[in-house]
Amino acid sequence: MARNEDTSNQIYTDGSKKEQVVGYGAVRFKGSEMFDILKFKLDNKSSNNQEENLALHKALVKLKG
Repeated sequence: MARNEDTSNQIYTDGSKKEQVVGYGAVRFKGSEMFDILKFKLDNKSSNNQEENLALHKALVKLKG
């Protein structure tokens, strides 16, 4: 009997800005296993929305590669 394993990719992203701290992060799971973690701190010139979009972009680039 063949095992039915979940090999789908799930990506969770977040961007954040609080006072002078700005950053984003992304985590990729393949099935239930964590594959990649991305996290970066940036200068305080970016907005929260820019960080959210950057996190999504970086996660998609990582998944493609």
